[in-house]
Amino acid sequence: WYQRRVREYGGDFEEERRYCSGVLERCDDVSDVEFYIVDALTTIEYDDGVFVPCEVGVVRCSLRDGITAFRHFFPDPGSLRNGHTHSAISKADLEHEIPPVGFPYATRDYDRETTKLHDLMRLDRPSRPLVFCRSSERKRAEGCFEWFHHRVERNMRIKVMELEMWMDEMVVAATGSNKSHNTAQLRRLLYETRYDFARGVRCEFHCSTDKINCAIGNARKWFFFMVELLFDFV
Repeated sequence: WYQRRVREYGGDFEEERRYCSGVLERCDDVSDVEFYIVDALTTIEYDDGVFVPCEVGVVRCSLRDGITAFRHFFPDPGSLRNGHTHSAISKADLEHEIPPVGFPYATRDYDRETTKLHDLMRLDRPSRPLVFCRSSERKRAEGCFEWFHHRVERNMRIKVMELEMWMDEMVVAATGSNKSHNTAQLRRLLYETRYDFARGVRCEFHCSTDKINCAIGNARKWFFFMVELLFDFV
């Protein structure tokens, strides 16, 4: 797994792991380290790598205090490229039921929403924020932040790292062991469904649908699974 990630991301993955390991080594208690878990759903993902978001969820958390703050909103995707509307409608029906047009909760006030995200994630600090997402959604989350970057007057290029790697590093730091956790087991844990219909996990809109795919719901449940894993170590 590690070598595969190095081949995929090159030096970036090694640097991210060293950075996270260094943060944990410098802290007195890993339970006090503040970090962020994010997810973003998309209206469309173009062939040239552009991701158009339709829902964003971010939680600020620590193992000691749990989820201390969150942001959740539905950005209006605006006009889609010619020939992609039908694909966007089909994607919405299949994945999240957020239509590309006419969604009553969608907002085009990107500046206001990204300002709130900026404040929540404390992006004005000189140190890099610890931002994580499930590995399979990492590129999508970064791509959605990049989409905002081109629509507001602040830097929204946010580095998103793999949550599985962070969980592994926290186990290593908490146990004092150099032995990594079973990454396949970590990934399976993040795909479990027992929190999908728990009260207060998904947003109000998705609770009214039969779709479990919810950006803020995903961020919350990934944190819950992480706490379960680390309960015996910290």
